[in-house]
Amino acid sequence: MSRLESILRNAIFSVIARGIDVGVTFILAVVLARYLGPEGMGEYAYIIAFVAVFVPLIDLGLDHILIREIAHNKESAKTYVGAALLLKIIILFVLFPLGMLSAWLFADASIGLLAIFLCFLGTMVLREIPTVVGYAVFLAYEK
Repeated sequence: MSRLESILRNAIFSVIARGIDVGVTFILAVVLARYLGPEGMGEYAYIIAFVAVFVPLIDLGLDHILIREIAHNKESAKTYVGAALLLKIIILFVLFPLGMLSAWLFADASIGLLAIFLCFLGTMVLREIPTVVGYAVFLAYEK
């Protein structure tokens, strides 16, 4: 496969993946808005905004380092990915109590700590850590 074909294939894959992500997010927002109503959607947006403050802290530029190191040494990719996941989990264990403490101190009492807890956990564990590391590995293997 030529370099141009590889670049084109990777670009198409990235665009399709991003399109699916945007489409699912849009559909989820519409369904949530209909289910929660205006007040519930406002609370949901508040929780998402609160948790979003902590999302950049779990990365700390680690993904850029992961891309660079895997691109230079593809044989050690498993080691790098394992180390990156472990480091992100350690960061999560530091951020999680800080997030809950700040929610307890600053969040609106009507929202509830359980909702913030579940959103924080879901965002960090189910979306940010595996998705971002996986995307970094994909970028590192692009030719």
